[in-house]
Amino acid sequence: MQVALTSLEPKLLSCHELNQFKKDKLNYAAVSSRSIWLRNDLANFKLRLIALEAKVAEEGLILTESQVQALERKKAR
Repeated sequence: MQVALTSLEPKLLSCHELNQFKKDKLNYAAVSSRSIWLRNDLANFKLRLIALEAKVAEEGLILTESQVQALERKKAR
């Protein structure tokens, strides 16, 4: 679940994820985010954006405004 959430919203931080999991009534340690990101090649924002682009290309997802802005900032650099 965390990998799916991170690849769809690359700018989410551990605190946001932890709060979301609490809302969903899941017990989750914030330190686990980093190890899950490392295992799935999502360790930094750049890699999470690449994963988002791949997911959009594969599944034809419609992006949210924040996702579009993040991808545009990446391309501008």
